[in-house]
Amino acid sequence: GRDDDFFELGGDSLKLGPMMIEVERRVGVRLTLAELFAASRLDALAAHLEHLRQHQADEHRVRRHLPRTGDDVDARFALLSRDATLDPKLQVTASAAQPAKLREVLITGVTGFVGAHTFADLLQQTDSLFTCPVRANDPEAGMDRIVASLKKYDLWRDEYRPRITAVVADLASERLGLSEATFRRIAAEADAIIHMAAQVNFIYPYEALKRVNVDGVRQMLALAFAERPTPFHYVSTAAIWPMGRHRRFLETDSIEHGVILNLSYDASTREASPSGSPRSWCSRPGDADCPPRSTGPVRSRVTAKMAASCSTISCSRS
Repeated sequence: GRDDDFFELGGDSLKLGPMMIEVERRVGVRLTLAELFAASRLDALAAHLEHLRQHQADEHRVRRHLPRTGDDVDARFALLSRDATLDPKLQVTASAAQPAKLREVLITGVTGFVGAHTFADLLQQTDSLFTCPVRANDPEAGMDRIVASLKKYDLWRDEYRPRITAVVADLASERLGLSEATFRRIAAEADAIIHMAAQVNFIYPYEALKRVNVDGVRQMLALAFAERPTPFHYVSTAAIWPMGRHRRFLETDSIEHGVILNLSYDASTREASPSGSPRSWCSRPGDADCPPRSTGPVRSRVTAKMAASCSTISCSRS
């Protein structure tokens, strides 16, 4: 029907190419990926196509790529800054209490490459219990995903199972898709939070990644402050800075570099970074942990820092 959604019907990034070609063949209008994401419902797509057919010569049809400098870049950064602004409710002035021992840790992203290796290191180096939000139909299926991921990299040990609790969750949903009671129970029990989960896609536009990579971090921060300020680790990507062999950035450098990033995925992780907003800020020793791109097993200072101690997070409004 008119309210059918392309992605809810099984569409994905691989099917977008043929979709764009077919729309242009039938309607005579060339769409961008961002436009298809923004108008994924049939009625919205029809309205958008009709608008474009009536304005074929406008600047929107001529300018196919984001500019790198000028007023349009300033406007883009203004949008990203608004997206990175924390909820005013997160006006926490007290520092998170540093527990003497991490009895229970909430950790996301353990089914991904970096997450699996980091999780295995934590399982090996600590005796903490871990709650793992994961996309699945039920907790049993979620646990199967976690085990399968660790086995894929030859990291699984059967003795890990009693220390892991899988929780069905969705970063793109309010309260992570959890009930209010479950959300607050997890918040009350967690001695530390390690957030590594993200939607990784180098094709999707920023708007398609925002719900998970930006709004999902907001949901995790809300959980960190739901009961009491909880130590929070955010693990991101080194690509929050512009790419290029001629560029060099230090961990102490500000990410307010004023350059449009190469990929929308990079932009979404930049806006989610705790120090990513000029209007609100979250500070902690070391700022965001940013493991570099890697094709081999991850054994980095990030894991050692997490295993030894969870850093303190505080939030304020400038």
